[in-house]
Amino acid sequence: MPYPDSAPLIVEGTAGRRVAARETPAGEPQATASNSWAIGPSHTRSGKPILANDPHLTLRAPSIWYLVGVHAPGYEVVGVTIPGVPPVVLGHTADHGWGFTNGMIDDVDYVEERITPDTTRYLTAAGWRDVETVAETIRIKGADPIVYLRRRTADGPLQDVGWRPDSTTAFAMRWTAQTPSDEFGALLGMARAATLAQFEAALATFRVPEQNIVYADRSGTIAYDLAGYVPLRRSGDGSLPEQGWTEGGGWSRVLKATELPRAVDPPSGFVVTANNKIVGDAFPFPIRADYELPYRAQRIWEMVRRDSGATAAIVAGEQVDVVNVFLRRLKPIAALAARDGGHADVADQISRWDGSMTPDRVEPTLLWEWFRELQALTYDDESPTYRPSAPLHRWLFRGQSVWFDDIRTPQHEDLAIIARRAMDSVLVHGSPRAWGTVHTHTEEHPLGAIPLLGALAGFNIGPLALGGGNHTVNVCPSNEFVPPFHCTEGPSMRHVVDFGDVDGAGGFILPAGQSGNPRSRHYRDQTERWIRGELWIIPVDVRRVHATDTLRLTP
Repeated sequence: MPYPDSAPLIVEGTAGRRVAARETPAGEPQATASNSWAIGPSHTRSGKPILANDPHLTLRAPSIWYLVGVHAPGYEVVGVTIPGVPPVVLGHTADHGWGFTNGMIDDVDYVEERITPDTTRYLTAAGWRDVETVAETIRIKGADPIVYLRRRTADGPLQDVGWRPDSTTAFAMRWTAQTPSDEFGALLGMARAATLAQFEAALATFRVPEQNIVYADRSGTIAYDLAGYVPLRRSGDGSLPEQGWTEGGGWSRVLKATELPRAVDPPSGFVVTANNKIVGDAFPFPIRADYELPYRAQRIWEMVRRDSGATAAIVAGEQVDVVNVFLRRLKPIAALAARDGGHADVADQISRWDGSMTPDRVEPTLLWEWFRELQALTYDDESPTYRPSAPLHRWLFRGQSVWFDDIRTPQHEDLAIIARRAMDSVLVHGSPRAWGTVHTHTEEHPLGAIPLLGALAGFNIGPLALGGGNHTVNVCPSNEFVPPFHCTEGPSMRHVVDFGDVDGAGGFILPAGQSGNPRSRHYRDQTERWIRGELWIIPVDVRRVHATDTLRLTP
C-alpha cells in the first residue's frame, strides 16, 4: 500500500511525483512506535531549541528504563539507561540532547537455500559449501541434557531445516544485526560530543536497530539523522525469499553513514518523527521500511505549527495529547451512519466531538467500537481472521472497495451500508460507556500472575483508566475488536529539555518508578505523574543534586 501523498515526511524536500513505499500492512498496535521532535529557536519562548522524546514500548513493572545522572570527567549527562548498561541511551547534557524513534527499516530477508539431504552442505553461485554447525547443550534439571545443532550459511541461521523428511530446501534469515557494530561506543560518543559534527561521527557506529535520531543543542541547531544498517538489495524488495544459489539475490551492500537521510535546521523550523515515512522517492537511495500510519506525525505537526512561543511545559502537554486524527477524520462517515439509522441525536454528538480520547468521554468508545465493527463487517465474510487496518484506512476516505461487499448476501453493499450496519450493531446495546471504563492498562510484573502472591505483594500496577488510543500522540493501543480494550504499550519514558533553561524546565518521567521492589515507596511513585504528563527535573549541574541516600560499594 502506498504511503499517503499528503502525509508528512521526516526529511523535508525529498518528495517526488511518485511515492512508492510500504506502510505497515496490518500491524496495529506495534510496540516499536515512538515520538520525538525538536523545535527550532525561532518558535520557542526562550530562543533556544526544545527537544522531546517518548519511546513507546511494552509497559511493565518494573520500568524498562532507569533514570540516571552520570557525572565523570568528560561525561556529564542525564537521562535513561537500561539497568546494568552504563551509557545513557536517551537524554541530554548541558549543551545538547537527543531522542530516538524506530526507523522501521526493513532489515530482515529470508533466503531460500538448496541443501543436501543430510543438511551438511548448501549450494551457492560458486558451488557447494559446508553448512556451519555448532552444538548447543541445553541442561535440564532432573533430566538428560538436550543437544541442539545450530546451523547457519553465509546468509544467516537456517530455519526449518528438514521441514519435510525428503526436503532439500531450508530458509536462512539474513538480518542486519548479524553484522558487528558498536552501539555502546556510539552512545558514549554521542554524550561526549561538543558539536553536531562530533555527534554525527559517533553515530557512524550505531547500526542496529536502525533509529531516527533527533538532535538539538544550546547553539540553536536542530537536526535529524537516520542511524543504522540500511541494505541495498540486488533485486526485489525483500518481501519474498530470494534464491541463495543465484547471483541475483542478496544484498549488494549497506548504505554508508554519509549516505543515510539527514536534515539540519530544516525550513519549517521543526524536526518531527513518529515512525512515519523518512524520505520521498526523490532521495537517491531506496529506503524500504514498514512505516506506521501517519496520524501521530500529522497531529504533532498540527500542534508544533501553532506554537509561536513554545515552552517546555507546552511541549510536555503535547506529549500527552489524546486527539485521534484518524477518528476525527471519520466523523462525517460515522455521523451519516448514525443519522441513516435513525439516531439523529448520536449523529449530532459525533459531529460536535473534537477527536479527544479522554477517559471521561463516551465518543471515543462509540467511534472506536464502530470502527472495529466496521473492520469485522468488511473482512469477516471473506476471511474472519484477516483484518488488516492500513488498507481499510485508505478505503474509508475513498469510499470504494470490493471488500465492502458482503459476499454472503445477494445485494451489493457499499461503505455507507456497512457503516450503518456497524453503527446499528454498536447502538443496539444502548449508549456507550465512558472511554476510561472500557480502556484500561495494567503494568504487569512477571510474578504478578502468580495466584495470591501477586496480589499480596502488589507486583502489578493498575488497572489504570487511560485516555488515548491506537493513533494518538499519547499512544495507548489495544488489539481487541470488542470492549474492554486492554492497552499494553505506551510511553516507556518521557523527556523534554529546553536549552534555554536546561536544569529549570522539562525533565523526565517513568510509567512506574525507579525501584524494582514492590515494597519500596519508589516502585510506583511516578505513575500518577506519568498519567498527568508531569516530569521530574534531573539536573546536569551536579551542585543542584541533593542526595537522600548513599550506597557505597566496597570490595
